[in-house]
Amino acid sequence: MIKLKINVSSSESFFKDLYRERIILKRFTVLDTISFKIKKFTRTNRHLKLITLLFFSLLTFNSFAQSSDFIFEGTTPFKISINKVVQENQYCTSLKITNLQGEKHYNIKVEFENDTTFIQQTEYILDNGFAYYYQVSKTTLALHKIVPNQLIKTDTNQMVFAYTNNPSLIIDSIPTDTLVQKDTAYLPPFANYFKMDNYTGKIACAWPIKAEALTEIKAAINTQTLEDSKLDIAKEKTQYIDSLCITVNQLREVLLLFEYEETKLDYAKFVAPHIFDIDNIGKLNDVFDFENSIDEIKLIIGI
Repeated sequence: MIKLKINVSSSESFFKDLYRERIILKRFTVLDTISFKIKKFTRTNRHLKLITLLFFSLLTFNSFAQSSDFIFEGTTPFKISINKVVQENQYCTSLKITNLQGEKHYNIKVEFENDTTFIQQTEYILDNGFAYYYQVSKTTLALHKIVPNQLIKTDTNQMVFAYTNNPSLIIDSIPTDTLVQKDTAYLPPFANYFKMDNYTGKIACAWPIKAEALTEIKAAINTQTLEDSKLDIAKEKTQYIDSLCITVNQLREVLLLFEYEETKLDYAKFVAPHIFDIDNIGKLNDVFDFENSIDEIKLIIGI
């Protein structure tokens, strides 16, 4: 018999714990009893048990769902690309992308109408059966909430598209002059950017970190002896760099300071959305022992 107890002091934290426990339960093969201990609630919360049962039932049903959704809301018209594929060619302020699979990374790029500004970051869908709501602005793409699919409210003004990783499925609606431009030459999405010698491939950021910043990361790693400690301090030093951007060769120097495949892959995935020369990713093949490690990195950066 498996018995789980969740102690909560507010309804918000209660439901967060509830979702987390449901994910944990999926790892067991036998489930007999789930016991929740709720305290610090007054009689005004007498309907909480009923709400809890309904919520848990929805989550249980969602475990059989086949896909999840991304829902983007903003005030400035935008369009969305996922894994380097434009999902729709019309700018809008409310967009729903369906048929996304759980336990996968998705590289999301948000472009704005009449503006060169864009946002690009990688998001992870933990489980099927949920809608991930994002607030979109010209400075941030922020996860606002996660809601079971059954609780999604229909918005008549919302554009809805099924996720596609095949550019040919939407190519007919792309303006002709845009097609010519994209076919003849790659245009970096930055007005000003670092010009790397002997490299004409795609770039994901504008200005790689300077040698001093790279040296600081490597020095911090070398102060540690345990592999986990090396990874933790490397991430800590990296995340505080403004406008993080790193070349494949710089990343290679850092990865060689780690001993284990798992640690190397963890850090590489951590910085993957900020790799400058993304078409050079194959240069990391000899750093890893397993081919699928590079495949995981490529999935995150969308190639």
